[in-house]
Parts: sequence; structure tokens; C-alpha cells
Amino acid sequence: KVKEIADIRDETDLSGLRIAIDLKRGVDPDKLMAKLYRSTTLQDSFSCNFNVLVDGYPRVMGVRQILHEWVKWRIESTRRRINYDLGKKSERLHLLHGLEAILLDIDKAIAIIRGTKLEAEVVPNLMKGFDIDETQAEFVAELKLRNINEEYILNRTKDIAKLEGEIAELEEILSSEENIKKVISDELAAVNKKYVMPRRTGRIEPHEVIEVSLEPEVEEYPVTIMLSRDGYLKKMTDRVLKKATTLKYKDGDKPFIELPSSNTHELLVFTNKSQVYKCKVAAFEDTKSAQLGSYLPTDLEMEPDESVIWVIDPEDYKADVLFVFENGRVVRVALSGYVTKTNRKRLKNAIYGGSKLLYAQVLKEDRDIALVSSDYRLMNFNTSLLKTKTTTNTQGVQAFTAKKGRSVTTVGTTEEILGAGVSAEKFTAQSLPSAGALMKENDMPSLFD
Repeated sequence: KVKEIADIRDETDLSGLRIAIDLKRGVDPDKLMAKLYRSTTLQDSFSCNFNVLVDGYPRVMGVRQILHEWVKWRIESTRRRINYDLGKKSERLHLLHGLEAILLDIDKAIAIIRGTKLEAEVVPNLMKGFDIDETQAEFVAELKLRNINEEYILNRTKDIAKLEGEIAELEEILSSEENIKKVISDELAAVNKKYVMPRRTGRIEPHEVIEVSLEPEVEEYPVTIMLSRDGYLKKMTDRVLKKATTLKYKDGDKPFIELPSSNTHELLVFTNKSQVYKCKVAAFEDTKSAQLGSYLPTDLEMEPDESVIWVIDPEDYKADVLFVFENGRVVRVALSGYVTKTNRKRLKNAIYGGSKLLYAQVLKEDRDIALVSSDYRLMNFNTSLLKTKTTTNTQGVQAFTAKKGRSVTTVGTTEEILGAGVSAEKFTAQSLPSAGALMKENDMPSLFD
């Protein structure tokens, strides 16, 4: 299956596993390895379902979104933690300020406690005596008797300056999200330093990724696409066409469209349901002169009452396509509108459905088109009069001036319709819509037979 390989040898020995691959001349080894990684178990890949709970709700996210949400969560949790620490330190500082107040007169504090007859009145009396609040007074009242001395109180109140500095630092962190992020960064760096270990996975830069296609290589050679009225498609090589004297068709069927193409191109198949089927020319087998070809309604899995009305080769999708409809409307659409990112087979509402499609032609450059109406009028116009549309199902513009019962019967060039050497000047339109000019019997005798 891998045509780039000339030979494979198993050179495994006591030193370890070793597989030697000999490449054919001119093969890029990096691209071959990328192909082996994707098509064999030389490298396994697995998918991850990143279904993550965010604020209590499940969400499917990518790696970047997960990191973004994690940073938001870490910032919020760090803020809550710092607020908690700030509250505890502020509470501790407040109690020490109360303890500092009784340092001015320890004997007074002892006298108040000793002189109070009721236990419930100890805290209120301390509050009055030292102008402190209930929390501070409760803290002082709960001190052990052995701790009500100057040395103990001085040692405890030494922490006031330290606490004030820590509180100021915490408030500074909370004042800015950038400061909180700095705390998170420092903490992660500390964890990384403490629990450092070698990286277990490799990292590849985007420019180092080698893209390879696992689709089988398609041989490029010119072909001729032939479509019959009943929807049979023949893919003929030049060799078969040169040898073939007659081509086989079903009884009652006959040739309809013939166009040059390549085995590597795609085809756009238009149907009477305003749908377009995209198919690769390489998907069809080369047709021999004695074969009917591929029956498109079956091969493309069309609907039961769906039929093929036209086929074109869009090549690189950079040109425009001209559509002519039976009601006299003409449309110029950019083929880029039929490009799909995914490998879609059927495009719905991909062409104007208000009338039957009579003619389609890829426009690589502007050209003259002649239309013949049911009331024997001929109108010749240049496709430069049409603006390119990007919407594939647009209705375009009216080529023939509207008249009840008038429809287009023939599309081609003036040379094909009138014959070589006949002047088309009187039939040429300078703008659209146009009434064209009435043809006489000597202009096109076959129309009047």
C-alpha cells in the first residue's frame, strides 16, 4: 500500500528493536514517516472529550478555553483565600489593639475584674474602663491570671507592626487582578521547582507539522466527458476515442453534452430538483466504446423522480459559470460558491429553480451568447453585460424582454444558429433585457421547416 517503500528489514537484535526501511529514489523520508504515523500503529492517537463543569454547568471546550476558565477560577479562588487571610489577620490585629489598651494600666484591668460582682458585667465594665469594644473586652477577660502581666502583653503586642504590614500587603494584592496573577505565577513556579521532573511529552512547533494525504494518488490524464439525454456518463480517454467508430447508447437515448476534463478534476452535476451533486472524475471507470457508461441517478444516489439536466467541469473553481433558463433569465455565478470545506456530495438549492435549465457554460473569459425565442426572435449578447453573483440560486436578469408565452428554445452562438458568414449585428444587444430581432426564413430555414 505504501508505494514509496522499496524494502523492509527486521534488524532487531539484543540491542533492541530496529526496523530498517529502504526508500525508493526521490522519496521524502519525513513525509513517508508522517504517512506511516497516520496509517499504521507506529504512532497511536486518541481523542479527548473536554466536557467540563463551569459554574455548575457542563460545557464542551477546547484546550485554550479550558485554560482560560481555569485561570478565571484560580483568580477567584486566590482572591477568596487572600480575603480569608486578610479577615483573620484583621481580626487578630483588632484583638491585639485591645490588649495594647490595657497595657497602660494593668492594675486597673485587674481591679475592674476583681471589683465586678456579676460575671455578666465584667465585659461591659472593661469596655467602659478602657474604651474598647465587646470583642476586645471578651478577649481580655478570657486571659489567664498568670498572663495578666506586662511582659506577656508586651510580647503579644509586638506582632501589631508585623500584622499591619501583612494586612497592607494583602490589600495591595487585592487591589489589582494583575497582582493576583503574579501571586498565582509565583506559586506555580514554586510548585514546579519543588516537584520538578523531566518533561514526558514532546512539543512540536506548527511549522514542523508535515501534512500528508492518505487518499490514494490519482493518475492525471486527459479525458472527455460525454453525457447522454437519459443521464448516462461516459469517461473516454483519447486512445479509446481515436479507435472508436461508434459509441453505444440505449435505444431512444442520444448524446447530449460533451466536454474536455481531466482524471483529477471534479464534476458538478445539476438536476431538475435545483440540486448539485459533486463527484470526482477519478471515481468513474474509463468507458469503452461498447459500454453505456455510468448511470448518474443511480451512482449519485439521486431521489426517485430526480434527473440530470447538465454537467460542467469547474476545474479550480476560480472562473464563473453562465446559466440560461427557459423563461429567458440568464445568471452569471462565481464557481467559488460551490466550494465546500467538507467533502459534501450534494448541495441543496444550488441553482435557480424557477425555470428549466437549458444551458450552462464555464466562463474563463467573456464571450457572445445567442438566444432564440419561441416567437422566432434572436438576441445576441456579450457575457460582460452580466454581473457575477456569489449566491448560487440567484434568479439573475431577464435577457429577453418579458412577453406572455415567450420562452427560450435554442442557445448557442450566432455562427452555430445562423451559419458562418452571416452578420449578427442587428441581433446584438447593448443592454439587458432586449427584444432581439425577428428572424426571417432565410436567416435560419431549419427553424421554419
